[in-house]
Parts: sequence; C-alpha cells; structure tokens
Amino acid sequence: MDVAAFSDDNFQVEDWINKTFKFAEAQENKDAFVSSLIMKLQLYVQQVNSALEDTSQQVLQSLPRVMRDTEILHQEALLLRDKMHSVKQEIAKVEQDTGQSMKILERIDTLKTELQIAKQALHEADNWTVLATDLEEVLVNVR
Repeated sequence: MDVAAFSDDNFQVEDWINKTFKFAEAQENKDAFVSSLIMKLQLYVQQVNSALEDTSQQVLQSLPRVMRDTEILHQEALLLRDKMHSVKQEIAKVEQDTGQSMKILERIDTLKTELQIAKQALHEADNWTVLATDLEEVLVNVR
C-alpha cells in the first residue's frame, strides 16, 4: 500500500481508492482486499497517532527549557541594550572631550607659531644691532 500519496498537498481520496482497486488482487476477492486495506489503514493511523503522541510529549518536556532559554535571552537582550546605551554615552563624552582638547591644541599651535615669528623678528633685530655696532666701530676707526 502506497501511503506516500496521503502527504501530497493535492491528495484526492476518490482517485486514491480508484487507483488502489485497479490492481489485480483487488479484483479477485474484493471483500478480503477491502478488509485487508482497512486493517492496514488502521495500523497506519495507529502509527501516526503514536508518532504524534511521542512528538507532543517531547514538545511538552522541552517547553520548560525553551521558556528558560527565552527568559535568559530576554535578560541578555536587556543587558546588551543597557551596555549599548552606556557605550553611546561614553562615545559622546569622548567626542566632547576630544573637541575641547582639539580647541586647546589649536590655541597652543597658534601661540607656538606667534612665538616662532617673534623669535625670528628678535633674531633679525639682533642681527641689525650687531651690524649697526660693527658699522659704528668701523666709522670710529676710520676717523
């Protein structure tokens, strides 16, 4: 007996019965064939019921574990959300602190540049002073 046809989405009972009764053994002794077929179908139904019962029992046994795992997952999700919020706040603080530090560094760089310009100007002035002193000495010696 082909029971695979029962799992087909387009299963038609009439077609299955007609196809089953086309076999030669069904034509010889119809009553015996029908009785045998009914017994086989009943056994098949018992097997399906037993498998369904076993599966239901397994589901019921695993349900507490699934619920516990779900609760743990929920707690971990909440913890992750809190950590993400904390990290977001830390990033905002670092960005703010970095912005202030950059302003300070820019101000220090500006002061450094101004000091270098002043140093160069003082060095130039010193060179002119040395040159003026040398020139005065030359003029005093020439007279």
